[in-house]
Amino acid sequence: MKSKFLDLFYSAERNQTADLLKGFAVLFMIQVHITENFLLTRIYGEPFGKISLFLGGTPAAPVFMIVMGYFLSYKRDLMYFIERGTVLFLGGILLNIGLNFYFLVLYFQNQIIGEDPLQYIFGVDILPFAGLSLIIIGLLKEVFRDRYFFYLIVGLMVAVISDYLPALPESSGEWLLYILSFVYGCTEWSYFPLFPWLFYPLIGFSFRLISEKMTIKSQSAIIVISLIVLAVFAQFSFEQVIVLDKYYRHGILLALWNLAFVIIWFFTLNKLESHFSKNLILVFLKWIGKNVTTIYVLQWLIIGNLAMIYYDSQNEFQFFIWLLFVLISSSLLTFYYDRIKMKKLSFQTNE
Repeated sequence: MKSKFLDLFYSAERNQTADLLKGFAVLFMIQVHITENFLLTRIYGEPFGKISLFLGGTPAAPVFMIVMGYFLSYKRDLMYFIERGTVLFLGGILLNIGLNFYFLVLYFQNQIIGEDPLQYIFGVDILPFAGLSLIIIGLLKEVFRDRYFFYLIVGLMVAVISDYLPALPESSGEWLLYILSFVYGCTEWSYFPLFPWLFYPLIGFSFRLISEKMTIKSQSAIIVISLIVLAVFAQFSFEQVIVLDKYYRHGILLALWNLAFVIIWFFTLNKLESHFSKNLILVFLKWIGKNVTTIYVLQWLIIGNLAMIYYDSQNEFQFFIWLLFVLISSSLLTFYYDRIKMKKLSFQTNE
Protein backbone atom coordinates (compact mmCIF):
# COMPACT_ATOMS: atom_id res chain seq x y z
CA MET A 1 0.00 0.00 0.00
CA LYS A 2 2.71 2.48 1.02
CA SER A 3 4.93 1.54 -1.92
CA LYS A 4 2.01 2.05 -4.33
CA PHE A 5 1.32 5.45 -2.79
CA LEU A 6 4.98 6.43 -3.14
CA ASP A 7 5.02 5.27 -6.76
CA LEU A 8 2.08 7.57 -7.51
CA PHE A 9 3.03 10.66 -5.50
CA TYR A 10 6.75 10.65 -4.65
CA SER A 11 9.17 12.31 -7.09
CA ALA A 12 12.70 11.55 -5.90
CA GLU A 13 14.35 13.71 -8.57
CA ARG A 14 12.77 16.94 -7.33
CA ASN A 15 13.87 19.37 -4.61
CA GLN A 16 11.93 17.87 -1.72
CA THR A 17 12.16 20.81 0.69
CA ALA A 18 11.02 23.28 -1.98
CA ASP A 19 7.99 21.12 -2.79
CA LEU A 20 7.21 20.79 0.92
CA LEU A 21 7.37 24.56 1.36
CA LYS A 22 4.98 25.04 -1.57
CA GLY A 23 2.71 22.25 -0.36
CA PHE A 24 2.23 23.84 3.05
CA ALA A 25 1.77 27.24 1.38
CA VAL A 26 -1.05 25.91 -0.83
CA LEU A 27 -2.70 24.18 2.13
CA PHE A 28 -2.59 27.42 4.13
CA MET A 29 -3.96 29.37 1.15
CA ILE A 30 -6.89 26.96 0.76
CA GLN A 31 -7.85 27.21 4.41
CA VAL A 32 -7.71 31.02 4.47
CA HIS A 33 -9.78 31.24 1.27
CA ILE A 34 -12.42 29.15 3.06
CA THR A 35 -12.25 31.48 6.07
CA GLU A 36 -12.57 34.62 3.98
CA ASN A 37 -15.31 33.33 1.69
CA PHE A 38 -17.40 31.00 3.86
CA LEU A 39 -17.00 31.72 7.56
CA LEU A 40 -19.05 34.14 9.61
CA THR A 41 -17.13 37.42 9.64
CA ARG A 42 -17.39 37.65 13.43
CA ILE A 43 -14.98 34.69 13.59
CA TYR A 44 -12.20 36.88 12.14
CA GLY A 45 -11.78 38.55 15.51
CA GLU A 46 -11.76 35.29 17.47
CA PRO A 47 -8.65 33.13 18.12
CA PHE A 48 -9.73 30.59 15.46
CA GLY A 49 -10.09 33.28 12.82
CA LYS A 50 -6.86 35.04 13.76
CA ILE A 51 -4.87 31.81 13.49
CA SER A 52 -6.46 31.02 10.12
CA LEU A 53 -5.69 34.51 8.79
CA PHE A 54 -2.10 34.33 9.99
CA LEU A 55 -1.50 30.89 8.46
CA GLY A 56 -2.95 32.21 5.21
CA GLY A 57 -0.58 35.17 5.43
CA THR A 58 3.13 34.87 6.24
CA PRO A 59 3.58 31.09 5.66
CA ALA A 60 1.63 31.24 2.39
CA ALA A 61 2.17 33.85 -0.36
CA PRO A 62 5.62 35.08 0.82
CA VAL A 63 6.87 31.49 0.92
CA PHE A 64 5.52 30.73 -2.54
CA MET A 65 7.01 33.88 -4.06
CA ILE A 66 10.44 33.44 -2.45
CA VAL A 67 10.61 29.84 -3.68
CA MET A 68 9.54 30.98 -7.15
CA GLY A 69 12.28 33.62 -7.20
CA TYR A 70 14.85 31.08 -6.01
CA PHE A 71 14.26 28.77 -8.96
CA LEU A 72 13.97 31.60 -11.47
CA SER A 73 17.67 32.23 -10.91
CA TYR A 74 18.40 29.02 -12.83
CA LYS A 75 16.67 30.33 -15.96
CA ARG A 76 18.80 32.07 -18.57
CA ASP A 77 16.60 32.82 -21.58
CA LEU A 78 14.79 36.19 -21.51
CA MET A 79 12.03 34.76 -23.71
CA TYR A 80 11.25 32.20 -20.99
CA PHE A 81 10.56 35.00 -18.52
CA ILE A 82 8.45 36.97 -20.99
CA GLU A 83 6.46 34.02 -22.35
CA ARG A 84 5.91 32.34 -18.98
CA GLY A 85 5.11 35.68 -17.36
CA THR A 86 2.56 36.54 -20.03
CA VAL A 87 0.89 33.12 -19.68
CA LEU A 88 0.65 33.50 -15.90
CA PHE A 89 -0.71 37.05 -16.15
CA LEU A 90 -3.38 36.20 -18.71
CA GLY A 91 -4.11 32.92 -16.94
CA GLY A 92 -4.67 34.89 -13.74
CA ILE A 93 -7.24 37.10 -15.49
CA LEU A 94 -9.00 34.00 -16.86
CA LEU A 95 -8.96 32.51 -13.36
CA ASN A 96 -10.60 35.68 -12.05
CA ILE A 97 -13.39 35.16 -14.58
CA GLY A 98 -13.65 31.48 -13.69
CA LEU A 99 -13.77 31.84 -9.92
CA ASN A 100 -16.32 34.68 -10.25
CA PHE A 101 -18.33 32.94 -12.98
CA TYR A 102 -21.49 32.49 -10.89
CA PHE A 103 -21.28 36.11 -9.75
CA LEU A 104 -20.89 37.32 -13.36
CA VAL A 105 -23.86 35.24 -14.50
CA LEU A 106 -26.05 36.76 -11.77
CA TYR A 107 -24.73 40.23 -12.54
CA PHE A 108 -25.56 40.06 -16.23
CA GLN A 109 -28.98 38.68 -15.32
CA ASN A 110 -29.47 41.87 -13.29
CA GLN A 111 -29.76 39.88 -10.06
CA ILE A 112 -26.79 41.76 -8.56
CA ILE A 113 -26.92 45.55 -8.50
CA GLY A 114 -24.29 48.10 -7.50
CA GLU A 115 -21.19 46.00 -8.14
CA ASP A 116 -18.56 46.61 -10.81
CA PRO A 117 -17.66 43.30 -12.55
CA LEU A 118 -14.36 44.75 -13.79
CA GLN A 119 -13.10 44.84 -10.22
CA TYR A 120 -13.56 41.08 -10.06
CA ILE A 121 -12.18 40.37 -13.52
CA PHE A 122 -9.06 42.51 -13.02
CA GLY A 123 -8.53 41.73 -9.35
CA VAL A 124 -4.78 41.67 -8.67
CA ASP A 125 -4.38 38.17 -7.28
CA ILE A 126 -1.20 36.14 -7.02
CA LEU A 127 -1.12 34.72 -10.58
CA PRO A 128 -1.20 38.09 -12.41
CA PHE A 129 1.38 39.35 -9.94
CA ALA A 130 3.59 36.29 -10.51
CA GLY A 131 3.38 36.87 -14.26
CA LEU A 132 4.44 40.51 -13.99
CA SER A 133 7.24 39.51 -11.58
CA LEU A 134 8.67 37.04 -14.07
CA ILE A 135 8.79 39.65 -16.81
CA ILE A 136 10.42 42.25 -14.55
CA ILE A 137 12.98 39.81 -13.14
CA GLY A 138 13.80 38.60 -16.64
CA LEU A 139 14.51 42.17 -17.72
CA LEU A 140 16.57 42.86 -14.58
CA LYS A 141 18.57 39.71 -15.23
CA GLU A 142 19.62 41.09 -18.60
CA VAL A 143 21.23 44.01 -16.75
CA PHE A 144 22.34 42.57 -13.40
CA ARG A 145 23.28 39.06 -14.57
CA ASP A 146 24.36 37.03 -11.49
CA ARG A 147 25.31 40.00 -9.28
CA TYR A 148 23.05 39.17 -6.35
CA PHE A 149 23.66 42.46 -4.57
CA PHE A 150 21.64 44.45 -7.12
CA TYR A 151 18.57 42.20 -6.83
CA LEU A 152 18.80 42.56 -3.06
CA ILE A 153 18.96 46.37 -3.28
CA VAL A 154 16.01 46.57 -5.69
CA GLY A 155 13.98 44.24 -3.46
CA LEU A 156 14.64 46.34 -0.36
CA MET A 157 13.85 49.53 -2.27
CA VAL A 158 10.50 48.07 -3.38
CA ALA A 159 9.57 47.31 0.24
CA VAL A 160 10.71 50.73 1.51
CA ILE A 161 8.94 52.70 -1.23
CA SER A 162 5.70 50.80 -0.52
CA ASP A 163 5.35 52.73 2.75
CA TYR A 164 5.23 56.07 0.90
CA LEU A 165 3.10 55.51 -2.19
CA PRO A 166 0.22 58.02 -2.25
CA ALA A 167 -3.49 57.38 -2.49
CA LEU A 168 -4.92 58.23 -5.90
CA PRO A 169 -7.17 61.29 -6.12
CA GLU A 170 -10.88 60.60 -6.58
CA SER A 171 -10.73 62.32 -9.98
CA SER A 172 -8.41 59.60 -11.37
CA GLY A 173 -9.71 57.99 -14.53
CA GLU A 174 -11.07 54.44 -14.25
CA TRP A 175 -8.49 53.05 -16.68
CA LEU A 176 -5.69 54.50 -14.51
CA LEU A 177 -7.11 52.78 -11.42
CA TYR A 178 -7.04 49.38 -13.10
CA ILE A 179 -3.50 49.82 -14.42
CA LEU A 180 -2.02 51.20 -11.20
CA SER A 181 -3.75 48.51 -9.13
CA PHE A 182 -1.20 46.07 -10.55
CA VAL A 183 1.59 48.40 -9.41
CA TYR A 184 0.55 49.19 -5.84
CA GLY A 185 -2.41 48.87 -3.51
CA CYS A 186 -4.35 51.94 -4.56
CA THR A 187 -7.69 50.08 -4.78
CA GLU A 188 -9.51 47.49 -2.71
CA TRP A 189 -9.17 44.87 -5.47
CA SER A 190 -5.36 45.15 -5.47
CA TYR A 191 -4.30 42.18 -3.32
CA PHE A 192 -0.82 41.37 -4.63
CA PRO A 193 0.55 44.49 -6.35
CA LEU A 194 4.18 44.78 -7.38
CA PHE A 195 4.81 47.11 -4.42
CA PRO A 196 5.55 45.51 -1.95
CA TRP A 197 5.22 41.93 -3.22
CA LEU A 198 8.05 42.08 -5.78
CA PHE A 199 10.32 42.13 -2.72
CA TYR A 200 9.82 38.39 -2.18
CA PRO A 201 10.77 36.88 -5.58
CA LEU A 202 13.73 39.27 -5.78
CA ILE A 203 14.91 38.11 -2.35
CA GLY A 204 14.47 34.48 -3.38
CA PHE A 205 16.38 35.15 -6.61
CA SER A 206 19.30 36.78 -4.79
CA PHE A 207 19.28 34.16 -2.02
CA ARG A 208 20.02 31.37 -4.48
CA LEU A 209 22.97 33.34 -5.86
CA ILE A 210 24.20 34.07 -2.32
CA SER A 211 23.75 30.46 -1.17
CA GLU A 212 26.58 29.34 -3.44
CA LYS A 213 28.97 31.43 -1.33
CA MET A 214 27.49 30.63 2.11
CA THR A 215 29.40 28.85 4.84
CA ILE A 216 28.02 27.00 7.87
CA LYS A 217 29.01 29.98 9.99
CA SER A 218 27.12 32.48 7.82
CA GLN A 219 24.04 30.23 7.77
CA SER A 220 24.10 30.09 11.58
CA ALA A 221 24.36 33.89 11.75
CA ILE A 222 21.35 34.27 9.44
CA ILE A 223 19.31 31.89 11.62
CA VAL A 224 20.22 33.75 14.81
CA ILE A 225 19.41 37.16 13.29
CA SER A 226 16.12 35.82 11.93
CA LEU A 227 15.13 34.44 15.34
CA ILE A 228 15.87 37.81 16.96
CA VAL A 229 13.78 39.67 14.37
CA LEU A 230 10.93 37.19 14.83
CA ALA A 231 10.92 37.58 18.59
CA VAL A 232 11.30 41.37 18.75
CA PHE A 233 8.60 42.21 16.19
CA ALA A 234 6.27 39.23 16.73
CA GLN A 235 3.28 41.07 18.20
CA PHE A 236 3.44 43.99 15.76
CA SER A 237 3.77 41.69 12.75
CA PHE A 238 1.06 39.25 13.81
CA GLU A 239 -1.39 42.13 14.22
CA GLN A 240 -0.46 43.37 10.74
CA VAL A 241 -0.82 40.00 9.03
CA ILE A 242 -4.31 39.25 10.38
CA VAL A 243 -5.69 42.55 9.06
CA LEU A 244 -6.06 41.88 5.35
CA ASP A 245 -5.72 45.48 4.20
CA LYS A 246 -2.44 45.87 6.12
CA TYR A 247 -1.16 42.49 4.97
CA TYR A 248 -1.74 43.14 1.27
CA ARG A 249 -0.26 46.66 1.46
CA HIS A 250 2.54 46.28 3.99
CA GLY A 251 5.93 47.98 4.04
CA ILE A 252 9.52 47.23 4.90
CA LEU A 253 9.04 46.19 8.55
CA LEU A 254 6.55 43.43 7.87
CA ALA A 255 8.45 42.42 4.72
CA LEU A 256 11.62 41.83 6.76
CA TRP A 257 9.68 40.00 9.47
CA ASN A 258 8.04 37.78 6.85
CA LEU A 259 11.49 37.09 5.41
CA ALA A 260 12.82 36.13 8.84
CA PHE A 261 9.85 33.80 9.31
CA VAL A 262 10.39 32.15 5.91
CA ILE A 263 14.09 31.58 6.70
CA ILE A 264 13.28 29.81 9.97
CA TRP A 265 10.39 27.96 8.30
CA PHE A 266 12.76 26.78 5.56
CA PHE A 267 15.34 25.40 7.97
CA THR A 268 12.59 23.76 10.05
CA LEU A 269 11.00 22.01 7.08
CA ASN A 270 14.41 21.08 5.70
CA LYS A 271 15.18 19.32 8.99
CA LEU A 272 11.74 17.67 8.95
CA GLU A 273 12.32 16.52 5.39
CA SER A 274 15.71 15.02 6.24
CA HIS A 275 14.15 12.78 8.91
CA PHE A 276 10.72 11.99 7.48
CA SER A 277 11.13 12.26 3.71
CA LYS A 278 8.78 9.39 2.90
CA ASN A 279 6.17 10.05 5.54
CA LEU A 280 2.86 9.72 3.67
CA ILE A 281 1.48 13.07 4.85
CA LEU A 282 4.67 14.87 3.82
CA VAL A 283 4.73 13.02 0.50
CA PHE A 284 1.17 14.17 -0.19
CA LEU A 285 2.04 17.77 0.73
CA LYS A 286 5.08 17.64 -1.55
CA TRP A 287 2.89 16.33 -4.37
CA ILE A 288 0.59 19.31 -3.80
CA GLY A 289 3.66 21.56 -3.95
CA LYS A 290 4.76 19.93 -7.19
CA ASN A 291 1.33 20.64 -8.72
CA VAL A 292 0.93 24.02 -7.05
CA THR A 293 -0.51 25.96 -10.00
CA THR A 294 -3.11 23.35 -10.95
CA ILE A 295 -4.36 22.87 -7.39
CA TYR A 296 -4.36 26.62 -6.77
CA VAL A 297 -6.55 27.19 -9.84
CA LEU A 298 -8.95 24.35 -9.02
CA GLN A 299 -9.45 25.29 -5.37
CA TRP A 300 -10.28 28.88 -6.40
CA LEU A 301 -12.76 27.71 -9.02
CA ILE A 302 -14.53 25.67 -6.33
CA ILE A 303 -14.36 28.19 -3.47
CA GLY A 304 -14.97 31.30 -5.57
CA ASN A 305 -18.22 30.07 -7.09
CA LEU A 306 -19.56 28.44 -3.93
CA ALA A 307 -18.91 31.70 -2.07
CA MET A 308 -21.94 33.18 -3.80
CA ILE A 309 -24.03 30.69 -1.83
CA TYR A 310 -22.15 30.26 1.44
CA TYR A 311 -20.53 33.66 2.07
CA ASP A 312 -20.56 34.70 5.75
CA SER A 313 -22.62 31.68 6.80
CA GLN A 314 -20.39 28.87 8.07
CA ASN A 315 -19.00 28.10 11.55
CA GLU A 316 -15.72 26.59 12.74
CA PHE A 317 -16.94 22.99 12.50
CA GLN A 318 -18.15 23.52 8.95
CA PHE A 319 -14.76 25.06 8.15
CA PHE A 320 -13.06 21.66 8.56
CA ILE A 321 -15.70 19.93 6.44
CA TRP A 322 -15.14 22.46 3.64
CA LEU A 323 -11.36 22.19 4.01
CA LEU A 324 -11.51 18.42 3.52
CA PHE A 325 -13.96 18.74 0.63
CA VAL A 326 -11.92 21.36 -1.25
CA LEU A 327 -8.59 19.64 -0.57
CA ILE A 328 -9.83 16.20 -1.64
CA SER A 329 -11.78 17.39 -4.68
CA SER A 330 -9.02 19.65 -6.01
CA SER A 331 -6.41 16.93 -5.38
CA LEU A 332 -8.46 14.28 -7.21
CA LEU A 333 -9.05 16.59 -10.16
CA THR A 334 -5.33 17.42 -10.23
CA PHE A 335 -4.42 13.74 -10.09
CA TYR A 336 -6.62 12.84 -13.07
CA TYR A 337 -5.55 15.95 -14.97
CA ASP A 338 -1.93 14.91 -14.44
CA ARG A 339 -2.68 11.37 -15.65
CA ILE A 340 -4.35 12.72 -18.80
CA LYS A 341 -1.33 14.96 -19.50
CA MET A 342 1.08 12.05 -19.06
CA LYS A 343 -0.95 9.79 -21.37
CA LYS A 344 -1.13 12.53 -24.00
CA LEU A 345 2.63 13.11 -23.75
CA SER A 346 3.30 9.38 -24.01
CA PHE A 347 1.05 9.11 -27.06
CA GLN A 348 2.83 12.03 -28.78
CA THR A 349 6.24 10.50 -27.99
CA ASN A 350 5.22 7.14 -29.45
CA GLU A 351 4.07 8.83 -32.64
